[in-house]
Amino acid sequence: LDWAIMSGGDVGPLGAAASTEIHAILNWARRSPKGLLLFVDEAEAALCDRGRPDLSEEAISALNAFLFHTSDPSYTFMLVLATNRPGDLDAAVLDRVDEAVEIPLPDEGAREKLLHLYFAMAFDRPAPSTRLGRLLDRILKRFRAPDVCIALDRKEAIRALAKKTEGYSGRECSKLMLSVQGAVYATERRASGELVLDDELWHRTVRWKLEEVKPRAAKAVADLRVAVE
Repeated sequence: LDWAIMSGGDVGPLGAAASTEIHAILNWARRSPKGLLLFVDEAEAALCDRGRPDLSEEAISALNAFLFHTSDPSYTFMLVLATNRPGDLDAAVLDRVDEAVEIPLPDEGAREKLLHLYFAMAFDRPAPSTRLGRLLDRILKRFRAPDVCIALDRKEAIRALAKKTEGYSGRECSKLMLSVQGAVYATERRASGELVLDDELWHRTVRWKLEEVKPRAAKAVADLRVAVE
């Protein structure tokens, strides 16, 4: 099974050519000899409700092109729509959906794993395992970002942070860690040329980001609980 990824947000800028491109990609999908899975991210941007008063004729034409190609079941073509606003999808699009899967916001354990992952991506630099790699590492060291000395208990700091981030999405966990990285790079280096992430800098940056995101996270949790009830 072949696969392809597109974003619903890419359809609008195409203007009058949007319907032609939708026809082209779906015709290609049906001609694939192995079959094809087409993943559409931000599906609500391209397949929103035709009853919206602000919807352009080009957007309606693109939606109609999609509906034309998905009117009958297919054993060789699978369409996966991703959206965090399912209520914005057109009723005819929802009628074509055979299975709906809700991916909830990450729980505390998942947030802790995500924060460890994003912390490693922000600050860890794997040591070269080969002689050539070590040579290149020494050569390129002057051109890359400075090393960061981690002067805090990483596991305990992230465990505590995971408890405080209820309602955070994976993207917000990533942005939080990028903010910590930015705060570290904004500090002065040691005499050795290293930067330092210590407890004081960690707590100051995290407290600032938590206050910024807290209202949105609280609303997300409330909306999720209402949906479950």
